[in-house]
Amino acid sequence: MVSFDYDLIVLGAGSGGTRAARIAAGHGAKTAVVEADRPGGTCVLRGCVPKKLLIYGSEFSRNVEDAIGYSWDVGEVKPNWFDLISKKNKELDRLHVIYKNLIINSGCDLYHGYGKLISKNQVLVISQDEEKIISAKKIMIAVGGKSKFPIFNGNEFMINSDKALDLKKLPKSIIIYGSGYIAVEFAGIFSGFGVDTSLVFRS
Repeated sequence: MVSFDYDLIVLGAGSGGTRAARIAAGHGAKTAVVEADRPGGTCVLRGCVPKKLLIYGSEFSRNVEDAIGYSWDVGEVKPNWFDLISKKNKELDRLHVIYKNLIINSGCDLYHGYGKLISKNQVLVISQDEEKIISAKKIMIAVGGKSKFPIFNGNEFMINSDKALDLKKLPKSIIIYGSGYIAVEFAGIFSGFGVDTSLVFRS
């Protein structure tokens, strides 16, 4: 009979991977989670949460405009983008620790490193210090996806949504390509902070 290190290995510690690992461990499965970045995944670290914080912050510019319209003398009001990003990152640090503790406290083993599937039952965990092979009867892939830039002259000026969440300063102008909810939300964020914003999409 073949023996394995774990009943289940989950590649990726985002919302889906973390939940699956915790449920499996709660039913008695010996479970490991492999994460190359920080536990939390796209929603917590690079999507829903940080984006909503910036959206909320951008809304205050419209409140100021409304106040002026109702005869409030608010003086010169301008956002401190650098401070907002710093506070956003502090909140993400807090949530990252919560996700990490959720995994560990549920009885799962957490491996920090890049997980490479080398067979149907084996994962090579590549970290800064070492490489280790772990095995399991079942392996769940929950690594999410990444955007890919087209190759052309000038694409060094392009950024994706991950980079947009960590800009050191606000640009004077920006063109957002796409009309999905992510594009529209970022258009609202930059516009709300006074950036000359254009949204480009196919009809």
